[in-house]
Amino acid sequence: MVKNVSKEAKMTEDYIEGEAAKKNSFMNYPLIQMTVDRFEIIDELFNNAIKNTIDLPEVNLSKPVPGKSKGAGIDEDFTPEQTIAELHRKLKNLLANEPDKNFDAPPKDQFGVSYNCDKNALKLYREAENNWQLKFNEYELELGRCAMGIERSLQLSGYKESDIDAAFPGLNADIQKAQDRCFSRLDEKVSKLISSYGKNIFMQPCIIRTVLAYERQRQLMGLPEGSGLAAIQLMEGPEFENYINEQIDKKNWDVILDIPYMLGRNRSAQLLGQDDLSERLFKLTNKLFHLNRFSLTVDIDFNERYHNDDGEDVLKVNGSIKTTDKVYVSLFPGTCPRWILMLPSFDYEMKKLPYIPLQVVSGLKSIKDDKAWKNYPYSGPKDMIMNSPVFAIDFTRTNEPDTAVLQTLRYEDGVPSIPLGNAYATSYTTDLPGYLNDVYVIPEETGANEQKVMDLGKNMMAKFSEIATIQNNTTTLEKLKSQHSIMLLKQGATRAASEIINTTNPVFLFNAQNGISILVDAKVDTKHKNDDVEVIYGIFKLKVVHDPIPEN
Repeated sequence: MVKNVSKEAKMTEDYIEGEAAKKNSFMNYPLIQMTVDRFEIIDELFNNAIKNTIDLPEVNLSKPVPGKSKGAGIDEDFTPEQTIAELHRKLKNLLANEPDKNFDAPPKDQFGVSYNCDKNALKLYREAENNWQLKFNEYELELGRCAMGIERSLQLSGYKESDIDAAFPGLNADIQKAQDRCFSRLDEKVSKLISSYGKNIFMQPCIIRTVLAYERQRQLMGLPEGSGLAAIQLMEGPEFENYINEQIDKKNWDVILDIPYMLGRNRSAQLLGQDDLSERLFKLTNKLFHLNRFSLTVDIDFNERYHNDDGEDVLKVNGSIKTTDKVYVSLFPGTCPRWILMLPSFDYEMKKLPYIPLQVVSGLKSIKDDKAWKNYPYSGPKDMIMNSPVFAIDFTRTNEPDTAVLQTLRYEDGVPSIPLGNAYATSYTTDLPGYLNDVYVIPEETGANEQKVMDLGKNMMAKFSEIATIQNNTTTLEKLKSQHSIMLLKQGATRAASEIINTTNPVFLFNAQNGISILVDAKVDTKHKNDDVEVIYGIFKLKVVHDPIPEN
């Protein structure tokens, strides 16, 4: 274990570089940072547990004698004999006032991304574990340190073993009694600790490190092995994997998505030299990755009418556009504890924005000509694309709605749209996007809020510039952070613009919850009426269903 602990920094560096080399790695930056933070706490606690030193008490053989003066207020010093005698009195007092062997339950480590979002949570846990350990063996530590202090004082004072009993009656016996009591009490308490709480997966990390610290001290003092092996084996039981599989069945996304905890537990297994357990945890982590996949569908149905100056209908147009194939999205961390749904297969390093494919299923345009209506079925390109919807999902705040914002549609690159000025052409082809714009946008509201949108744009550009100036000469982790921040700014700008002009893009309100397979099933109707156009209905449907990658 000591050898493994010496490799911790390199292990963490390898993890960061390995994650950074993956496609779209910056999208997972918050989880990577949480993992690194957890590694640092685990490494620190393991270092404390299996350190290579014994903490000997400070020995002072010239301690001032309280109340004795050499005149002018100058105190005399204790002689070595008086110092040893004073320590012996302290030792006898400790032996005479032995407390019971009861102890509080160990602190619990926490699962869940929402817990990790608190930047101080891990530090508070570290402090809780350290404080609990001090309290757990407070009496035994004081007893042992006092006995060792006396032995150290005797050595520094030059006493031979044969002379100690004559100079300090009963001292050797009390030292032996203290040492025996110290280790017998700790052996009993450690055994009780393991039997009472060892199966509790939330307490196991603290228990293991506490027992390891005790075992390491025994080892350095040349004492035989105690309960160390039993403590190490706690993690090898099925309790943790059973718990995770139960959370998977419950679709508890806050736990399922807590990859940092999984990797932290694996780090502990690696430091303990438990290769088989590490492999099992690696497979379980992969299973969680495969669970993080959802199929997204979008349906758009619209029906609108255009009027002349007299208010008479002169044009009627409708259409139906849908995602025909499955579009797979996954949850990625946004601003903690929020999540966003993104396309994991898209190359976000490209300059293009991520998009989803849709198809025009049907459409009909009717033009009034000499009081007769002539119909023109849609005959344009079938394939259209929509920039990826913008999500804000929080599984922990059920009192606040989650949101999704749909983007406008367009044809694929290279297919020009017919301007709306030619909308009355006797065909129904690439004029479709123009009609869709009227379904999406209310011109009056757009104009009224134009300045707000411009101000928003300036604010976003300033933030982009601020992030860009700190991207050079930074660590791999900091570069991932910058890229992730820019992605969130872009999404935030889209969401904010839609809130300023609430009919520019259809905004869905829903409540993403744990325990359900259908994450989103929402509908928005943007029907409205202006001077020259009436949207009879503009129905947008969005559905997101859990669709995990099948296990091999």
